[in-house]
Amino acid sequence: MRKRFEPQLALGLTPIAEVVITKGRDELAPTLAALKHIFVTPALNEKVFSIVEEKIASCSKNLKGREGMSLWQILVLATCRLTLDADYDRMWDLANHHSF
Repeated sequence: MRKRFEPQLALGLTPIAEVVITKGRDELAPTLAALKHIFVTPALNEKVFSIVEEKIASCSKNLKGREGMSLWQILVLATCRLTLDADYDRMWDLANHHSF
């Protein structure tokens, strides 16, 4: 089974609860604010992760899943892709070359 998120932060990373999201003209800022709200609210966090776990387990032949991506990373990338209507090249660029 995949981890929901990595509880131990690496050196130099800012906890999600402390990330400041500035308002701007980019359509990604409200999405990131909503994801932050889901992450820091325990009731929403539990509901969303249980839905994501159920969906991934129902379509996965291997219940352990591939190591490397947590459920939180999957949720963030999928939500950003759908919100931005982005192609996979843009998502690859956002995931690998940008820090928010």
